[in-house]
Amino acid sequence: MIVPLLLLDLGISLYQALWFPLYRIPKLRRCDYFAFDRERLAYLNLIEKLNCGYCTYGDGLIAYAQEIVARTEQYWLPAQTRPPRPGQPRTLRGLRRFR
Repeated sequence: MIVPLLLLDLGISLYQALWFPLYRIPKLRRCDYFAFDRERLAYLNLIEKLNCGYCTYGDGLIAYAQEIVARTEQYWLPAQTRPPRPGQPRTLRGLRRFR
């Protein structure tokens, strides 16, 4: 799964770098979504530390991509068409109801 994650990372980062400035959408900071800290736990062996790093990268990347998509949606269609979903990005929570 690392190859699809890396491709997603490349695609979503290029998308944000190219289109967000054009539409004056505030850019996200990558470091806010990736917290590589569990690998420092002394009781983990090398394999467990690698797994923690992989999961941290995957979870952070999905949250980063979800927020980029949410900001795009907020820019282009700022109306909520369904009840809020669990795990919905904060940017989409305050939208007006579309009827």
